Amino acid sequence: MAAGRKKSGKRGLPALSEGQLEIMNIVWELGECGVTRVWEALPAGRRLARTTVMTVLARLAEKGWLRRRKQGNEIVYSPAVPRDDALKGLVSRLVDSAFAGSAEELVMTLVAARGITGEEAARLRSIIDESAEAES
Repeated sequence: MAAGRKKSGKRGLPALSEGQLEIMNIVWELGECGVTRVWEALPAGRRLARTTVMTVLARLAEKGWLRRRKQGNEIVYSPAVPRDDALKGLVSRLVDSAFAGSAEELVMTLVAARGITGEEAARLRSIIDESAEAES
């Protein structure tokens, strides 16, 4: 496999770049949508040309991340991969590459760098407890 073409998850899809992930987050949020809706949903400080958004969407469809269909004169895109599946693959790659496979190091670094609220800590404790029970 060529450099920069890491695979993501079980489906063997190419990893998403930061810009592609930004577009995918919009499509996951909107569901089925056309180029104009995605372009309009971009943050104000991140204005891309509409043609750039069109190209990114087409490439994401070619790579298997999106489905596309013709609706009248417009091409409509929808996610081919659930957001949770994509994020699990992204986090797994991050843990493997940046933290030598240690989820503990990832969580400790995240908490040290960003901090967490009491509510987030309680949810994490619950997830950890459920995971420990499942291991038993």
